[in-house]
Amino acid sequence: MLCLVLLLAGCTPGASPRPGGAPEPAGPARPAPRNLVLVAQAQPDSVAAKSLRRTGGRRIDGTLRLFNAGLAIHDDRDEKHPYLAEGLPQLNTPSWNVFPDGRTETTYVLRPGLTWQDGAPLTADDFVFAWRVYAKPELGVAASPPMSYLDEIVAVDPRTVTFRWRQPYLGGGGLEAIDFQPLPRHILQTPFENETADSFVSHAFWGGEYVGLGPFRMERWELGSFIEASAFAGHALGRPKFDRVRVVFLSDPNTAVANLLSGEAHGTIDDPLRLQQATILKREWEPKQAGVVLLSAAQVRHYNVQMKPDTASPRAMLDRRVRRALVHAIDRQEIADGLLDGQGTIAHSLMSPYLQYFADIDRAVAKYPFDLRRADELMAEAGFSKGADGIYASPTEGRFAPEVRVNAAGQNEAEGTVLADNLRRAGMESSLFVIPQAMASDAQFRATFPTLTGTGNILSPEPPIESFRASQIPTPDNRWRGNNRGGWNNAEFERLAGAFDTTLDLDENHRLVVQIMRLMTEELPDVPLYFNLAVMAHVAELRGPLVSTSTDGAVWNIHEWEWR
Repeated sequence: MLCLVLLLAGCTPGASPRPGGAPEPAGPARPAPRNLVLVAQAQPDSVAAKSLRRTGGRRIDGTLRLFNAGLAIHDDRDEKHPYLAEGLPQLNTPSWNVFPDGRTETTYVLRPGLTWQDGAPLTADDFVFAWRVYAKPELGVAASPPMSYLDEIVAVDPRTVTFRWRQPYLGGGGLEAIDFQPLPRHILQTPFENETADSFVSHAFWGGEYVGLGPFRMERWELGSFIEASAFAGHALGRPKFDRVRVVFLSDPNTAVANLLSGEAHGTIDDPLRLQQATILKREWEPKQAGVVLLSAAQVRHYNVQMKPDTASPRAMLDRRVRRALVHAIDRQEIADGLLDGQGTIAHSLMSPYLQYFADIDRAVAKYPFDLRRADELMAEAGFSKGADGIYASPTEGRFAPEVRVNAAGQNEAEGTVLADNLRRAGMESSLFVIPQAMASDAQFRATFPTLTGTGNILSPEPPIESFRASQIPTPDNRWRGNNRGGWNNAEFERLAGAFDTTLDLDENHRLVVQIMRLMTEELPDVPLYFNLAVMAHVAELRGPLVSTSTDGAVWNIHEWEWR
């Protein structure tokens, strides 16, 4: 681990504008800026916010936040603010047109004087060029939203860009970097026009020569070790308070703790710590008021159910009564408390409990409290009874033996072990299969699990619709691409998802989310377990990190972080 560099001499940076446009209140003079050292669990495949084929895959949101900016940005409460744009499009105004045939247009005006991190001006033409890149099928994102909803992008003038959508799209009024990221035409146009797709996605730009619009500019990337970046004076929301940032990649949470306690690092991003390490830090820091530990319900742990008739085993899992019996047999509170030191909360759906309308979702969804008697009734209705050994069996199905699969990472194996034990105690001959690291990226293997496979979703204001669409079912014909690994195909879900995709009314959008969650919890193509806690820690001298509804929301304001 490299030691911190000497303090940098320099003048106190000026106040930076906040997303709402108000300047930061004046305060006492700050000490000379110092470098900031952050610990992350793993490095991204690329620091680009909008991933292309072979330039993405692993979402490392905090690290990506350093280098990227979109037209909009969401804060720690998931509310959107203008970023590169002066303001966000408003429905029923010239900035957001809706046409009788369903087409829409959203228009953004860029803040004046914006530049790329190398000093080249940012113009509307950079958005048009980015659309040319994203629309090229060989680069792997043309068929995914929001690209699949776009007809074209037009540069009205150097600061005005219009997105023309072939259908109503609510997200078109608040495009963040992960949705649509402009690309520097002055750097990428020549390689895009003259190189193959394979060569283009291997261009050094996507790695150590990245030039973006975020608060920090890439200086050095030692693969597998660290990234160093310097403050970008032309950042749309103002120059960061730190001159330099170093992100150190440490996969071992205990090593991350050691770096924090020794002063080698000042804070964490991208989830390098677990609850056990949070307890250690609290014990060491609290008596001396030396640091702060933040806990956020930023992820939901859940299990996809295999719904493809030619793959499901036991086949009885295709019976909704059996799926409901299985959920009744799981003591989810026991699992959550055991893994989260008694701080666990059961998840009855895949939506964030911080949403303003979460109470409506919670009232509507089907719930399955731990109830072995009800599980037994449902299994009996489906033709199962317990034998002398206490295991459910049926004349047609034989012994009921569901398999639980989990990735070999973090606390997943402990979670899977307790889940399988719950099912065995209920009379289901459950087994645990820990997916070897070498097979974790095998798309065919991941799509052909027999019963249950564990996963985690970063919580978002939007439902994870794409993970359950019929178009996302992996098959041999599409080379096993797609996120709907369980293969759920439900006509009512498709209708609701289509309506969700095309509504521009926020209240109707929320009503559709409620209906979608109710349907999913009734049909159970997926089993929600509990809300996982994201741990973020920082030394007491650092001011700025936030408890957030999402992992990237915790660092949205990193340009404002400073020493107390």
